[in-house]
Amino acid sequence: MGFVRARTDLQKEIRYSQIIEATQKIYDTTAYDDISLALIAREAKFTRSNLYKYYSSKEEIFVDVVLIECENARKDIENAFEDREYSVDEFSEIWSEVIGNNRKMLDLRVLDFVVLEKKLSLDQLINFKKEIKREYERVIEVVSKCLPKLSSSQLIDFIYMQFSLSVGFHMVDNVNKDQKKASEVSGFSEWKKTMKELLQYSIKAHLNSVINS
Repeated sequence: MGFVRARTDLQKEIRYSQIIEATQKIYDTTAYDDISLALIAREAKFTRSNLYKYYSSKEEIFVDVVLIECENARKDIENAFEDREYSVDEFSEIWSEVIGNNRKMLDLRVLDFVVLEKKLSLDQLINFKKEIKREYERVIEVVSKCLPKLSSSQLIDFIYMQFSLSVGFHMVDNVNKDQKKASEVSGFSEWKKTMKELLQYSIKAHLNSVINS
């Protein structure tokens, strides 16, 4: 049976999901630069012309993949914390564990900052930023119950800083063999701490500074 055109909203939603799932599967084993619309179409069992009815570029597809991974990370955060106050040590332990378990989200955020956002139109970028902001706001709502001593502005600063630091720590902790070899040969000092340790250190330093100020 050949490809059946989507005629209802539900059918269209299924088509979008098929494209996203195909892209996620490919990205698990293939570098972004080696992924093409033709490859995505083949994995999703679409023709190129049918794929273009839903997305006009692979950047548009990957933006939706980024949003899905951010949503998954936010759900993990919601599930990890109870509606109660946490000590700084408790919070840093759980937060660093959850973020460390969402490496794909961090990897895609690197791709987002370095590549994707630069190739979107202004309208696309604005809509994307609005969606990311909504996810951050829901995370802030969770954290506000865990760290009630922080003001609204302090919570916003904390969450935005932690996500930015997490992306940076992920990059430092995710180097390839040549990068490691170059550091060894050149005598360049590498981080000796794990990503989880770096996250915990940054969280404790930030929160203790704010709470005790």
